[in-house]
Amino acid sequence: MDVEIAVKAILLSDRITDLVLFSGDGDFTCLVEELQRKGIVVTVVSHFSRGDDCQISDDLRRQSNSFMDLKRHRDLFELKRREK
Repeated sequence: MDVEIAVKAILLSDRITDLVLFSGDGDFTCLVEELQRKGIVVTVVSHFSRGDDCQISDDLRRQSNSFMDLKRHRDLFELKRREK
C-alpha cells in the first residue's frame, strides 16, 4: 500500500497544490520532500505522544509543512453516534 500511495501522489503532483497524508511511516519522508520540491504543501495526520505509543516518525513530522495530532484533534475526526 505504501508504494501505491507514493506512486499516486507523484502522478497527481502536477494537478494538486496540497496533500494530506494520514500516516506516520517514516518511509514517506522522501515522498514528502519530493512533493515539497514541486511546491506542494504537505500536511501529515498521525498520532503523536511522548510515550511508548508514538505513531509518527520524527523525520516525517519535521519534514511536513504541518502536522495534526489525531489525539489533540480527535473531535475533528471522530464519528459521532446518532441517537435512535
